[in-house]
Amino acid sequence: MKLEVKGKTLNIPDEFEEQVEKGKGIPGMNAEAVQVSAVNSEATAYIAVNLIEPDALGVRSAKGELIEIMNGRLNGDSGLISAEDGITGELNLYNYSITRRYDSKSNRNVYFFGGVLQNREYQFGITGLFIESGELGKRAEYVRKLALEKGWITEDGDGWEFYPYSAGKKNCFPMNFSDFEFFDEDFPDHALSWLRRTADYLIKNN
Repeated sequence: MKLEVKGKTLNIPDEFEEQVEKGKGIPGMNAEAVQVSAVNSEATAYIAVNLIEPDALGVRSAKGELIEIMNGRLNGDSGLISAEDGITGELNLYNYSITRRYDSKSNRNVYFFGGVLQNREYQFGITGLFIESGELGKRAEYVRKLALEKGWITEDGDGWEFYPYSAGKKNCFPMNFSDFEFFDEDFPDHALSWLRRTADYLIKNN
C-alpha cells in the first residue's frame, strides 16, 4: 500500500488499508499525521506517519544515542526491547526503537515502534502501536516452558528477565526471554512479531 503524506509517498504493508478517523488511533498524534490501522487474530495495529522537514543537523540518531534517548523516556511500566539504525537499499537513513508497555487496565502488553526514515530532501516520522489481543500470554507461556527444558532459565525465573541495554536502568521493567526475535516465527501474528515484520518491510521498501 502507498500512503501519501503531504504529497510524499511511503510504502507500507498491504494489510494496513483502513485510514483512521482524526482524533482516534494512536494517542497524542498531531492533526497532520496520517494514520492507518489493521487487525489480525492476535493483535490490533496502528501506524501514524508525519512528514518532517529536515533542519541543518537532521533528526536521525545513531544507535547508541537512540538507546540513551529511549531509556530516558521510559518509566516503571515500560521497557526497551531493541534499537536499530542503518541505511536502506535506496540509501535512505533510518533509525527506530521498539518498546513494550504493560497496560494494567487491559492486562495486555502494548508494543511501540518509533522511527525516522530520512533522505536528502525530507524525513518520515513513523509511529506504530501494536496491541496484544486474542489468547494473551500464549507466547510467553510457550517460551518459558521451552527455556526451562533447555536450562536457559531457572525454576524461580532467574534469566527470564534482563536489561538488554542498560543494566543500571532499574526503574523500568526489562524485556523478557519471549521477546527475542527468535520466537517470532512460532508466533507470526503476535503483536511484537507483527511489529518487527512491519519495521523490516518499511526499511526494505522505502
